[in-house]
Amino acid sequence: MDVELDVEPHSPLRVEFYRFVHAVWQHWREGRPLTGDARLYARVLARYPQWAHYWEMADDLGDIQVLTPEGLAPFAILALDAASERPGRRQLAA
Repeated sequence: MDVELDVEPHSPLRVEFYRFVHAVWQHWREGRPLTGDARLYARVLARYPQWAHYWEMADDLGDIQVLTPEGLAPFAILALDAASERPGRRQLAA
């Protein structure tokens, strides 16, 4: 597995997000019930089976920025996809 790691300044928010993703991933894989944001993120995680190894190791990543060999940021894409589906989100006028 090729993983490019780009170290940026310490980001406690990134660490917490990675932990959240890992917990959701584990619960989803074990078939445990999820509610709220966890349920939403599980639905989005399932769309990206090609990145399952990132979700699996998310708890051990610390605060590094993860990029795929293609230069994509899977955790950023995950967050954007989930944010776009949150109930009550507001549409910007064109």
